[in-house]
Amino acid sequence: MGRADHRPPSRGSKSIQILRGVGIRPSLVSLPVSLLLFAATNANATAALASIPVLCAGLVEWLRGRHRLALEEYQPLWQEIRGETGLGRLQMLIFLPLLGTAVIFPPAPVILGGFVVTLLLMLKSAAFSGPLSKKEEKKHLLKQSAAEECGLIAQWAGIAERVRGVPGFGWIPKAAYRRARREHIGVLRTVSMTMLYCACASYLFTGLALGVNDLTPTPSLSVPRFLEGLFENAAPGGGGDDDEERSYAELCKNEIPNPLDIGHQLGPLFRHDGAIKAGCGTEPFHVAESGTWASPGVCAGELRSLAVSAPGYDPAIVYGTPARFAWAAAQAGTLVALEVADPNEGDVYLVVTLEGTYAFTRPTRTLEEGESDPETCSDVGGKARPFARLEPVMVSLWLEMMERRAEWSWPEPQTDTPFGLTFTDRFDATDIAEGRCESEECWIQEGESIWSSPGSGFIAMHELTPYMPS
Repeated sequence: MGRADHRPPSRGSKSIQILRGVGIRPSLVSLPVSLLLFAATNANATAALASIPVLCAGLVEWLRGRHRLALEEYQPLWQEIRGETGLGRLQMLIFLPLLGTAVIFPPAPVILGGFVVTLLLMLKSAAFSGPLSKKEEKKHLLKQSAAEECGLIAQWAGIAERVRGVPGFGWIPKAAYRRARREHIGVLRTVSMTMLYCACASYLFTGLALGVNDLTPTPSLSVPRFLEGLFENAAPGGGGDDDEERSYAELCKNEIPNPLDIGHQLGPLFRHDGAIKAGCGTEPFHVAESGTWASPGVCAGELRSLAVSAPGYDPAIVYGTPARFAWAAAQAGTLVALEVADPNEGDVYLVVTLEGTYAFTRPTRTLEEGESDPETCSDVGGKARPFARLEPVMVSLWLEMMERRAEWSWPEPQTDTPFGLTFTDRFDATDIAEGRCESEECWIQEGESIWSSPGSGFIAMHELTPYMPS
């Protein structure tokens, strides 16, 4: 009587407190959306990772087949096992094209191709494994555990058994000698097919994420705190720290305080460049004709930047005159995409429209430095270097000139001639040619040579890249 009844805390209460501490419980609602957003934003990287299980599956199957071909008891099934081994080699060879296309090509065809290929490989594996395992079972050759299938696994299981007191080693013998169910296809073959299944599911999930991201606006739900670090690392050029995040939210409290809520792969661009440089990201605008999404970055009510996400292109952000030009094209329904590059700390912006590709270039970004430590976007100051604007035809002529010279040249605007351009040598900035457009015709004069081209042109950044200075 009189003694207090001290009950021990219930099991799992400490774990629940930890989960609450990292913010999982409040974020469970937005977790599926966050995962979809992450997959869509990093579709090519996800596709590259999905190719790795294909390589591992092929390696497991090839090693398993080689091991069985060396055993005399498997001689009656030698032809069938050779077929399985060949399928393992095929999976290892397919890994390289899957990885290469994920690095080079736009995400949509890569995801579709990866899904089809891995699905076919999984079905082919099932077609090989089912009949062969039935024959093995009839001849009493079908093993019940991974250790029985592979001597190397049995050897390591024995080693792990002796050091099972070390954390992590105890599960090795348990897994190695885990018995499979009756009428199975072999433990290692099950592992191989599971890897193919994971690869196929990864391509499917990423494809769904791309579809959701393109067809519907991303809901304004907060990213779970335990995933926020992943999104920071996935943003182009890295992420910001907590002080930068608070600064953006404070500076943009009248717009969208969390840039990741903008959606359509545009938020990470504002998150990376920051509100002081890019302004505050606003509600994205959908260009129905091209399927493109554009979000203006505003500073004190004026357009500072424009972030654009377009099918088949990497998301990009531009500033100044090119941003105003691209925003006008978006509102007119003609904007297709943006491509950006910064050769030798200059700027090359390509504004792709339904009419052709416009280029905006400048060899350096500023003529006068602004504030060294601005606190708002209005404090940046300084004097930006003006862009040279190239009409689509002029972009084609510029590329043609660089192809002939086999080196880069910078277009610069002429102060005394409207719509006139001077092309300078990238090494000593000497004038090498002049260009001009009148009506729909443009021409370039280099020495005594003059060449022109009417009409419009579409030029991609990868055509200019080989000539860019580092």
